[in-house]
Amino acid sequence: MLLGLLAAPPHALAEPPECSGSVDKDGDGYTGHPADPDCDSPEDDIETVTGPPHGPILTIRYNPERGRFVGQLIDGDEPRCEPGRRVKVKKVRSGRNLVIGRDESNRRGSWAVPRPKPRGRFYAVAMPEFRYGDSEGVECDRHRSVTIRVP
Repeated sequence: MLLGLLAAPPHALAEPPECSGSVDKDGDGYTGHPADPDCDSPEDDIETVTGPPHGPILTIRYNPERGRFVGQLIDGDEPRCEPGRRVKVKKVRSGRNLVIGRDESNRRGSWAVPRPKPRGRFYAVAMPEFRYGDSEGVECDRHRSVTIRVP
């Protein structure tokens, strides 16, 4: 059996390409092709942003010193979708996930939800909405952050 492994061609022992799996290797909330906009195909071996941000990114982290979740909505394709967006923080649990707080993003897309001493897994969701502009409207899609664990 060991001899068979030694005789196997080098590509048989190699790791699969980053964009072929279901693991978010670059932390942008997307997993593999076609969901991750940084992946051109399932055979793409680099799952990282190579230029300016494209598409929406919703971040989340917990700040224990201030007792709150904080994050930012960054939309490189449509900056009008960053300010004034309704953001919900949800706790992952069996059955329906629980909304533990809400906020509205400021003019830079930042948001904060107070929650002293939470424990568990959490994520943020930016709610969809339609924005009217000067000459045309823009549809701001629903976005979800990665799930984080707060010990």
